[in-house]
Amino acid sequence: MPAKTNIKIHCHVGEKTIVVSCGSGKQRLRWLGNVALSRWDEESFQGWRTLGIPEKILKDDTEMDLGSSIRDILEDGMEITVLPSMTIPKYDRTGLKQSEQIEASEPSRVG
Repeated sequence: MPAKTNIKIHCHVGEKTIVVSCGSGKQRLRWLGNVALSRWDEESFQGWRTLGIPEKILKDDTEMDLGSSIRDILEDGMEITVLPSMTIPKYDRTGLKQSEQIEASEPSRVG
């Protein structure tokens, strides 16, 4: 019986790196991008609500076909970059989005 293969890909989404276990890699790159975007949200795994869908996947700054099979073009331990359809929010050290930080620090105005 042959040894089971478990391909793990390091997916960069903004400033985060998400390691995705792909099993034998039969899935398409679009699946890998969707998983990475979902896991970007570490609390509820619903990053797609904030980031949308994978628009592009890059390997070494080269755009890859989202319909390609993972095992046909990637190897265990490789790194890719997933570019979502929506803008990735930036967070400061407190964990607040920069826009939330501004709103939280502005004094309330009573007119």
